[in-house]
Amino acid sequence: MNPEKYNKLLYKQIQKYFGNHSILSPELDGFLNIISETYDHFEKDRKMRERSIDVISNEMIDLNTQLKNEAEKLKIAYDQIKSLNTENEEKLRLINKNSPDIILTVKFDGSISYINKPIKGKHPSELVGTDFSHLLTQKLTNEFSFKFQEALNSKPQNFEISTDIFEAENNFYNVRINNFISEKNDLSNLIIFSNINASKQAEFIARENQNLINEIYNVLVDAILIIDENGFIKKWDQKCEKLFGWKEDEVIDTLLNDSIIRHVYRQMHVKGMDKFLQIENHNSYGNTMDLKAIHKNGKKFDISLSMAVSTISGQKHFIGFIRDVSERKKIEAELLDQKEFIDEILNNIPADIAVFDKNHNYLFINKTGIKDEALRKWMINKNDFDYCKRKKISEDSAIERRNLFTRALNQKNEVEWIDEYNVLSPKKQYVLRKFHPVIEKEEIKFIVGYGVDITELKVKEEDLNKTLFILNNKLNDLMQFNYIVSHNLRAPIANILALCDLMTLEEVPEAEKIKAIELIKESTNKIDDLIFDLNSILENRLSLNVSKEKINIESLLNNTKSLLENPLVKSNSLITIKVEKDARELNGIKTYFESIFYNIISNAIKYKSTFRNLELQIQVKKIDKNIVIMFMDNGRGIDLSTHKENIFGLYKRFHFDVEGKGLGLHMTKNQIEAMDGTIEIESEIEKGTTFILKFPI
Repeated sequence: MNPEKYNKLLYKQIQKYFGNHSILSPELDGFLNIISETYDHFEKDRKMRERSIDVISNEMIDLNTQLKNEAEKLKIAYDQIKSLNTENEEKLRLINKNSPDIILTVKFDGSISYINKPIKGKHPSELVGTDFSHLLTQKLTNEFSFKFQEALNSKPQNFEISTDIFEAENNFYNVRINNFISEKNDLSNLIIFSNINASKQAEFIARENQNLINEIYNVLVDAILIIDENGFIKKWDQKCEKLFGWKEDEVIDTLLNDSIIRHVYRQMHVKGMDKFLQIENHNSYGNTMDLKAIHKNGKKFDISLSMAVSTISGQKHFIGFIRDVSERKKIEAELLDQKEFIDEILNNIPADIAVFDKNHNYLFINKTGIKDEALRKWMINKNDFDYCKRKKISEDSAIERRNLFTRALNQKNEVEWIDEYNVLSPKKQYVLRKFHPVIEKEEIKFIVGYGVDITELKVKEEDLNKTLFILNNKLNDLMQFNYIVSHNLRAPIANILALCDLMTLEEVPEAEKIKAIELIKESTNKIDDLIFDLNSILENRLSLNVSKEKINIESLLNNTKSLLENPLVKSNSLITIKVEKDARELNGIKTYFESIFYNIISNAIKYKSTFRNLELQIQVKKIDKNIVIMFMDNGRGIDLSTHKENIFGLYKRFHFDVEGKGLGLHMTKNQIEAMDGTIEIESEIEKGTTFILKFPI
C-alpha cells in the first residue's frame, strides 16, 4: 500500500482498518483512489471558501458603513416627506372623501385607521378603530389575510370580489392593496375598493355579443377568412378548409391570390384591392365579386367573394365571405339558355307581351310591344305614367290602364278591353288587350299583359255588322215590299180579272165592253207605275258596295239649287247655303248625294206653308269627327207625335193635298245609311222642319 497515492486523512483510516503493509485488491484500491481524490477536492474547496469568507467579511464591513450613511440620508428624506404629508393631509382627505372609490387604511393588527365613506349607515368615525375583518365574511377574511401577507412581501395586490359589505346588495369591486409606513411609523395597508359594476355589465354584454357572433358564425353558410392589406391570409376557418382543401396551418401568412384564386383573375383581384385601399371610408367592398378559385386538388370552381374592412392594431384587414356558387352558376347558365329561348319565342310572337309587378311596373316587354330597344330597356321598372311623361302626352290612357290593372289585381281575375288608335294613319287601329294575373298559392306573383292587333278582324266585323244591318233593313224592306206588292197589285189585278170575266159575257153591250177595256187599261197603268216605283227601290237597295269618291258638298248643293231654279222662282222661295271651310269635302257616293239633296230640297218646296214664302237654310259644318248637313225650313211641318215612326216608311204620306207617292224620304234614308250616315228629323206643325244628316269623316 503506497501512502503517496492516498489522501493523508484517508491513509490513516486505511492503516487503522487494514494495517501498514496490507495488500489491497485492485478493485478496492481503485475505489480508494476515487475517495482520495474526492477528499482532496473537498479540501481545496474548503480552503477557497475560507478565503472567500474573509473577502466577504471585509466587504460587509464596508457595506455596513455605506448603509449607515444611506440610513442617515433616508431619515432626512423621510422627515421631509413626513412634513409634506402633514401639510397635504387635509387635501388628501378631501380628495378621498369626494372619490367614487372606497378608501381604507388598515393597520398591521387589522384595525381600521382611516375610511373615506360611511358604510351601511355608519359614519367613518364609528368605523375607525374597529376590526376590518368584522366587515367581511369568513371567506373574504381568509382571502384578505392572504392578500395582506402578499402585500407585506412587497407585492401590491390587485383582484376582484363580489360583496355586499358596502351596499345592501352585492356589487363587483376591483380591490388594490399596498402596504406603507404611517406617520406614526406603523406598517399599514392601503385598500382601495373601486365599483366595477358598469364594466362588469359591459363585459357581460360583450360576452353575450360574442356568443351571439359565434352562434351567427356557426350557422353562416359562407366560409370566412381574414387577410391583411398586403393580401396575406391571417385567419382561415373550418369552412375554408372544407371548401378549398387547405388546412389552416398550410395557408396562414401566404398570399390569397397565390393559393386559391385562379391566375386569370388574380390581376383583377389585386387591382380591386388596391382601389379599395385608396378609399378613405370603408364600409364594404362594394359589389360581390364572382371569381374562379382553385381547390387543393387543382380543381377549379366558382366562388362569390364579398369583403368588409376592419382596422386591427392600426392595420387594415379584410374580412372575406366566400361561398361556392358552382351550382348556382350552372343553374344560371341553364336559366340563361331558357331565358334566351323564351325571349326568342316572346320577341317573335305577333303580339304585345309585357310582365308587370304588383305595383304596375314593367318587368319585361317584348320587341313587338316596343320596337325601340333603348326605350324598351328604359321602361323596365317604370310604368305607363313614366312613359307619358317621357313622350309628353296625356296621362288619360295611363289612368285608364291603372284602373284596369287595379281591377285585375283586386279581383284576381283577367280583365279585357280594346284600345283604339289613330296615330299612324287616319284609319283606326284596334288592339285587344288583357291583364292576366299569375297566381301561386292564392297570391299574385305578377301580371302578364298582352295585346293582339285585331284591326283587320275589327274592320271585317264592322263591315259584316254593316252588311248585316243593311241586309236586315233590306229584308225588312223586302218584307214590306212583298206586302205592298201583294196589297197594291191585288186591287188592279182583281179589277182586270173581273172586267175580263165581264167581257166574256155575250149579253154585255159593246159600249160596256169598251168601257171595260178602258178600265183594264187604267188598272194596267197603275200596275206599271207600281212596278216602276218598286224597281227604283230595288235598284237603290241592291247597291251594297258602291265605290266612294271625294265629293264637294258645296258644289253639289249649288247644282241641286240650279236644277230646282224654276219651282223656286215660281214659289218665291229663298235658299241660303253656308258651308264651313273644313267641311266642304267628304268621301261618298256622288249619285246618292245628288238624290238626297234633290229629295230634301224638292220636298221643302212641295210642302211649304200656305201662309208664308219658303225660307230654306242649309248649313254644313264639321262637328267632332263628323260632317253635319242641316236643312232648316219654315214649311208646314209634320206632327211627329203621330207620324214619327213612319217618317221614313215606304209609301208613307202625311199631306194628301200635294201629289206624291211616299218614296222620297224612304230612299233618302237608305242612301244615307249606305254611306254610314244617319238622318234625324225635328218638326212642328206650321213652324217648319229640320233634317240633320251626319256622315263620318
